[in-house]
Amino acid sequence: MAGQIADVTTAEITRAVRDATTGGLEIKQDDFIAVIDGDIRATNGGIFELLCSVLDIFKEKEVELVTFYRGSDLPDADARLLVQRLSERFPDLDFELHDGGQPLYPLIISGE
Repeated sequence: MAGQIADVTTAEITRAVRDATTGGLEIKQDDFIAVIDGDIRATNGGIFELLCSVLDIFKEKEVELVTFYRGSDLPDADARLLVQRLSERFPDLDFELHDGGQPLYPLIISGE
């Protein structure tokens, strides 16, 4: 298992608390940001658009299975709709959705 953990890509989705610039990204307060494997890699005002950017990055890493862990502030129906729309946009990926219950992060995502 320890060897396989290196093949897992993770993303944490949260909101920016202030305007910032990092890694060439202009981030506005309240935008969604994606921290992928520890680095801020994408930002967008809309969560669906941000998730599309995240999945494009995941596909570069040859991810096949994407698991979403829904946070306590994201309603279940909204999370299910997001996953449905993403599965239509990315039909070559498999998706799972679980209730993670975490605060501050509407979604934590793993790709393998």
